[in-house]
Order: sequence, then C-alpha cells, then structure tokens
Amino acid sequence: MNDDQEFPALKTFRQIEALLFSENMNISGSLKGFLKSINQALDNIGFTDEYVRQQTQYFAKDKAKDFEIEDRGATVSKVIKDIIWGMIELDDTTVSLLDTPILQRLRYIKQNGFTYLVYPPASHARFEHSLGVFAVASKYIESINASASRTERFAKDLTPQRISPKLALDIKHAALMHDIGHFPFSHVLEAIYESAPLEFKFGSSTVRDFEICFMDKLRDSKSHLSERLSVALILSPRFKKFYTALRRDKDAYLRIACLISGTPLDSNTPGYSQLISGAVDCDKVDYLLRDSFMCNVPVAIDKARLFLNSALVECSRKTTLKKLADRGVINLARADLDKSALILVLNSSGVDTIEEVAFARATLYERVYRHSVTRNAERILAVAISEAAKKEKKWINVFESFELGDDTLLESLQKAKASTPLKLSAKLRRRSMPKRAFAFSPDFYTPIVPYISIFSGISDGEIETQYYHEVISKDPFHAIVEDLKERSPIFLSNKNHTEIEHKITLKATRIRSLLRANEQQRIPTGNAPDIFFIPLPDHSSTPTSCAIVTREGELESSGDYSRAPQLISAKEIGRSVGFVTCDQKWAEIVFLAAQEVLYDYFGNDVIRLDLPIQFDYSDAPDDGPLRERTINVGAIKRFYVPEDLATRRCRLNKNRLASYRRALSEAGYYGSRPRLSTPVIRTAEISKLVSRYKDFSGQHGWNVTEESLLAFIGQFPHNLRDDAKELIRNLNFLNRHKTGDLLRNSTKEIFDELANSEQTKIHIVPLAGTSGHVAMELLKQEFRKELKHSHINLSHSIHETLGVASRGDNVIFIDDNIGSGTQFSAQLRSWTGTLTSARNQKVRIEKGIELSALDKNRRELFEQLNIWLATCVGTNESERRVMDNLEKSKIMFRGIRFGAALSYKDSKSEKSQTEWSPSNQLIEFLRQVGAECIRHARGLSKIAKSCMADSLGYGNYEGQTVTLWNVPTSTYTALWCPGMVEGEPWFPLFIRRGYVEDLIIA
Repeated sequence: MNDDQEFPALKTFRQIEALLFSENMNISGSLKGFLKSINQALDNIGFTDEYVRQQTQYFAKDKAKDFEIEDRGATVSKVIKDIIWGMIELDDTTVSLLDTPILQRLRYIKQNGFTYLVYPPASHARFEHSLGVFAVASKYIESINASASRTERFAKDLTPQRISPKLALDIKHAALMHDIGHFPFSHVLEAIYESAPLEFKFGSSTVRDFEICFMDKLRDSKSHLSERLSVALILSPRFKKFYTALRRDKDAYLRIACLISGTPLDSNTPGYSQLISGAVDCDKVDYLLRDSFMCNVPVAIDKARLFLNSALVECSRKTTLKKLADRGVINLARADLDKSALILVLNSSGVDTIEEVAFARATLYERVYRHSVTRNAERILAVAISEAAKKEKKWINVFESFELGDDTLLESLQKAKASTPLKLSAKLRRRSMPKRAFAFSPDFYTPIVPYISIFSGISDGEIETQYYHEVISKDPFHAIVEDLKERSPIFLSNKNHTEIEHKITLKATRIRSLLRANEQQRIPTGNAPDIFFIPLPDHSSTPTSCAIVTREGELESSGDYSRAPQLISAKEIGRSVGFVTCDQKWAEIVFLAAQEVLYDYFGNDVIRLDLPIQFDYSDAPDDGPLRERTINVGAIKRFYVPEDLATRRCRLNKNRLASYRRALSEAGYYGSRPRLSTPVIRTAEISKLVSRYKDFSGQHGWNVTEESLLAFIGQFPHNLRDDAKELIRNLNFLNRHKTGDLLRNSTKEIFDELANSEQTKIHIVPLAGTSGHVAMELLKQEFRKELKHSHINLSHSIHETLGVASRGDNVIFIDDNIGSGTQFSAQLRSWTGTLTSARNQKVRIEKGIELSALDKNRRELFEQLNIWLATCVGTNESERRVMDNLEKSKIMFRGIRFGAALSYKDSKSEKSQTEWSPSNQLIEFLRQVGAECIRHARGLSKIAKSCMADSLGYGNYEGQTVTLWNVPTSTYTALWCPGMVEGEPWFPLFIRRGYVEDLIIA
C-alpha cells in the first residue's frame, strides 16, 4: 500500500472543514459563527494566534528535510514514566504536540467523571489516559512492523505489511489527540448537551446544526459529541496551521481527523483506523487497564501477549474478503472486493485476548462506569446545568464549559444566579447525595396478567425464567425495557427526565397530604423533595466487536470462535438497574409515587401480539401431547415493579412502606389502580381456593393457578377483596363427578318423558364445540347401562346422526350448560340456514358455533326431528328464550332439561346449589367491570344499553356456575370475559370459549 496516495476519505473531511469554518454563508449547511466561537474558546485556553505564530516560527527554524521529520517518530527525545506502561518514549514532534494548551487542558478533566465519589483513587485525568493510548499505539506499531518480516506465518495471497514512518506518526498522534474534544466530567456534559441539541449552542449555531455537519458526511459513524468536537478542533484553521508547520505535511491534519473519527482512510485500508477504533483498539486497552488499576477492580487482561504477532495484512483473495464482509467484520462494498485490502489481524491467541477485553469491559461497566452513585451524580449535574441555563445565557454556549476543568465547573455553578444550581453543586462537592427510593430493572419485571402460568400450568419456580425470556425478546415488554434506557428516544431529551421527576414530585406531595390526614406517624415535613430519575443504563453504547485473527495462516472472524458477545449481552441486560433518588426521609413515599408514575407512564394504547405458548394440542381437558401454538392477544405497556424486589435494592423500611400503602389503600387512593394497593399474599386460604378449581381446563388449556388467583383478586378494590374471595369460594363448580351426575339426571328426565309416548328412536349427539364433546364422553361413563338399549343411537356429530335418522326421531343434544340459550339457538338456526334472519341480534353474532348450513335434503330431515337439549345446569327461562329465538323457523324444538339451576336467583327451586348472595357493593363493581368487558368484546367505543343488560351475565342473570371446560354466559361477566376497565386490562379468573383472543396482557 502506498501511503503517499491521496486517500479518498480526506475529501470528506475537507467538506466537513468547509461546512464548519467557511466564512462563505452561501455554502449549503455551513455553520454560522462557529469559526468565531471556536477561536474564542481556543484563546481562552491559551491556544491563541500568537501562540501558534511563535510555534510555527520555531518549527520553521528546523532545517531538517521533510522525510527526516517523519523519521523522528522513531527517535526518542523525552521519556515519561507511567503507572501502567512504565517508560513512554516520545519523539520531539509528539513533545511539541503534547505541550500545547489543547492537550494540557486534559490534566484538569477526570477520566471517569464522578467515579471518584465511589472509588476515591480514581482521580486520574484524560491527560495520562491520552499518553497511555499513545503508548499502546506505539506497541502495536512495533509488533506490526516485526510481523512484516514473518511472511511464513501467512497463507498465500496474504502479505504482511509495515507501517511507514509517516502513517506511524499519524496513528500515534491520533491516539494522543483522540480525547481533546472532551468536556469537564468527560461524558457527563456530553450527554447533557446531546439531550437538548436545539437548546445548547456553539456560539450562534446549535448543537444539532453542528452534529448535522458530521451526520450528512459520515453516515456510518456512531461517534458522539466529544469525538466530533475533537475532529472539529483538528480541522480548525488555527490547529491546521500549527500542525502543518509541525509535520510539514499539508494533509496530515486531515488524516488525524479521519483516524480519530474511526473512518478508514480508504475503504480497502480499514486496518489503520481499526487501531484507533476496533475490537481491541488502543483506547480500550489503556482505559480498561488504567481504570481497573485506579479503582482496584482487577480484570484479567494479559498485557504480556496483548500485542503479540499483531499484523497489517494485505489480502487479495476475494473469497476471504467476502467472508469477512458477510460476517460484518469489515465494511467493503461489492466493488471493493475486487481490490486487495489492508486489514489489522491478531494471531490465533487473539481470540482469548478479545474475550479478556470484552469481559473486562463488561465488568468495569457493571462495577465502575454504571455505578448507581456515579449515575446519580451525573443526573444532579444535568439538572444543575439545565437550571443554570434558564437564568444565564452563558451556560447555553457549550464552549463556556469546554474552557473549564472539573473543579472550576463546579466552582462556576456555585456562583450561578439560580438557587438550584448553587444547591446541587454544593451537594456534589460535599458528596451529600440523595438516596435510592425506587429501583427498576428487566430482572424486576412482573406481568400483571400472569399469562404463562395460566396457559402452561408451569410451577412457580419456572415462572421467573419464562417471564424474563419474554421481557428481553418480545413486544411490548422488550419495548418497555428499551424505552426506559438512558439513550432511548424518551430520555434522550432532558425535558422528559424533568417531566417524570415533576410527576413523581406531585404524586409524593399528594401522598404525604393523604397520610397526614390519616394521622400516620413519621411523615416527612418541609418542602417537596428533590427527585432525580436515573434511567436504565444503555449497553448498546458498549458493543462487543469482532476482530480478524489468523488461524493456521488463514484470516478468520473472532466471532466464529468467541462466545463473548452473547455472554456479555446476557450479563449486561441482567445487571441493568435504573433508580429514582431523593432525600432519605422521603424514600418510602417517593417509592409509592414512582411506582404509580412508571406504571402509567406508557399510556393505554393496546397493540396486537402473537403469543407462543405450549398448549394442549387436543384443546381438551384430558391429557394430550403438548404442541407449540400461537394465539393473538391484545397487549398494553405496564411496568409494574413489585415491592419486595425494589425495596431490597433500595434498603427501604419495609414496615413503614407497608403502613403507608395500607393507609392509602383503606382511604381509597388506589381506586382506579387497585393493583397498586396492598398486594394480595399467598395464604392457606388461597391455596385451598386454587385446589377447588384444579380440574378447570378452559380454551387453550387455561387453568387456575395461585399466580392467576392472586392477580385476579388484586384487580378488586381493597375493600372488596374479601367479598371477591367469598364469591370464588361459593361458585357452583361442576367437577367431573358432579358433571356426570347432573348430565345423567337431565338425560334420564327426557328418557322418562319419551317412555310414555310412542316409541321412536333416540339419537344422542354432542352440541358443536369442545364442551359438548367432553360432556358426551362423561355421559357415556355415567349412563352406560341405559345407553345400551337398541333404540338409542350415539353419534359424534349431527352430520353422523342425519345419516341414520328417520322422520319423527328424537335428537337429544348434550352440552354442559344453558343460560340465555343464545348459542344453542344460533347453532340450530345456522344448520337450517336461517341464522341471518334471527330477530335477536345476539343470536346473529354468536361466536363458537359451526357456521356451515346443511344441504337441502339434510335440512329437510333435520326439520322433521324432535329436538331436545340436556345440560348439567340451566335456568327456568332458558326454554322460553330458545323458543323465542327459533320463532318463524321450522325446527321442532321440544324442550330443555338440566340437572341444576345456574344461580342463587333460583333459590326457590329445589335445584338451587347455593344460598350465598353477594353484597350490593360487590354487585355494583361486577356490573361496572362486566359492562366494560362486554363493550370491549363487542368492539364498541362506549357502553351501550346492551352492555348494561349483560353486565352481570347475559340477561343480568347473576349466574354463579363454572363448568369443567367453560363458563356459561349467565355467570357474572367479570368472571369469564376479558377487556379494559378504566384504562386497566381486566383478565378473568376463568375464560369463556371464544374469548381468549380478547385477552389483554400487560
């Protein structure tokens, strides 16, 4: 490769230079006033025109030839002793660069911002880090040049290359200057300015205008504000003049800018830029080793072999380049594959090095960079600067802070005109930090609709793993986690941070007032608390990259041999925690306020979600093979953080928190959000109730578990939960034994009536649907002897019956229940082709029936049969309702017989199953829920009269019966119909068949 060529990327940086510094405002996209602003900033740090003039005059006195200037990169003129790398040798051009005010200002900017608040020795500055990166670059170059003479290590068409003195000096200087654009406290201020790019400015140009200059020209670059400012400083006319004189090279400053930005000089020479921005680049190597040493957090990076056998290899083999491009290790277009490429490679042991670096990085992010105290301090500083900017225009100009160091920035805030920056900067200087009051994490996620246990019946011990998988892999829960990250669209804006802090403050103040009214003890006094919201750390900003290694002389991607990305990703996600902090005395109240605000923060939009669950393949209550099936349900974003998980992380007073929540619950504070009131806990009573319904198996294997029962009761207001338990305890649940007895009695009653009439053949057939078929099977078991008579025919379907029936025969349909008679009526009319002419709209829109009509001959035969219905339970009104629904049809309906009454309303009947009746308060609540759920199921925008008419079961029958496989429509609607109630998803304890896809999970 010829390093004297005009690299294509330099053209791009000339364009950026023109946009930033051209005084010709006719250039599209040029920044107004940026040149003046950056010159003022350079003046203020001492890099003045006079300083540059003196230095360039000094360089001009040097009579060395141009190539000798480059060769000096290998000549030592100064040695600096470093705590990590020992003696760092510098050439005289590097010494001249190092002595500039641009680099010397880095002495006053800590490498890790507020980390010293956690690890006191971590006060090392960006200056020594920059020296360290220079040292690493020197070691890499030395190793690469040594490898250039060992061609035998590489396969044919792979040629190791040396780095020329010119490019070696470019790389070293890029390493030394890569951080010159950093603000005080390093990335802290950068994040503040990026969060409000239209509010903060570089002189008269906004931060957004500045970023657009780079985004338009470097579309693939993922650099942040400080890195772009580093490039801008290098491209500035003043630095250009200085550096061109130093190097006697008119393009040297452009190559430095290119390398710092991570942009390849040429698409086919990515190797140079990979040294500055790659999987094991100079920057990572130094900061990982330096930060771990200064914080005394050991990491396992073997320095002795870190640079061993590194090489720059020229590859001309198209198949190899295509393989690496397909793996995403190098970025080559199709046209570039026909040319040779210069690539940075590590030897085979480099895979171990990559894993060491990746794990070290994950460890430091977990224990150092993302420490809760550090993030807490960063948020406090962000609030302080935002408040200062409201009062004083100087804080809007980011160059004002660029000129300061860490200590002088805090001192400047101490002199701010606004009271908030003064107070908050004092907290930082004294380390008087607010304490954690609330914690949230993907690990803490608990669905308020425990759908996995409902559908799968898995044990409690398995549930946590299942939900964790759902959180990180599926919408909407994955979206919740993403939206709570610090670099999500929501929290990139400081305005949104402030909004959520304001909401929590208002809630906390209101809660305090209510607790005072209830005469609670130890209520905090004084002004409202200072509250700070710290989102989840965003690990997408810390990717694990792949590198290129040599294995048996061939080039390979480290991703083919390393598990680091997957393992680290899992570790980072699992350890991500966000916080809300406040004054210690407010902690328990702020916990309650934050829990409520976050719970509601994402609104009430319902989306559709395909939910894969292991279902019973036969969709019947008997055991069958499990198969994967997907159902489509509604989903709503709710981030509910259980009390026990978050309180442990925040070390709150659990007794005080429970006392506060109980007082609020009893006062009715959680009226529309009962799930946030005192939680329902597992007791022997709960276990007993669950065991009573252990045989229930609804659609898709829906079952009753402790998780689902606790969550169901938790939907009721605090004062109605005992009533809800009583309702569940007194339901008429038809288990297998009871179902068989009742079916036997109802069928025998029809037999007895027919015995006194002219003898005709009797056909017994299940009503269409799963419940009818299962009821038929139970009837066979309980009524074997009677069913053996020759005049009784058992059929699997009405179609089979019509193949053997004769005019005048009796057909007894079997089902588990009959309430309104809507489903039975709809099925009969569907078979006869008269469904659309039914007068009752509910019949016309009934779900869960067989919709295909009989052909003409079978329909005529069907209309000549005597139709009966035998069920386990029914109502005294069912027969009349069916007759009304079949009006003007030719169907010869003879009657309904049932084994027991559905509801306590039939208490005068001998068939009544219970004497218990619910309270008026419970009835009103069930009425409200039922009406909303029916509205949702019918797709109505508001509650109609028909919804109110069916809110307590169809016809407001107030039924209390649940069968083994289904729930009658006459039973309280809230027990079987899902929906939305006051913006909250309502899920039933049971489910009526045909309503599963109306379920809304959250």
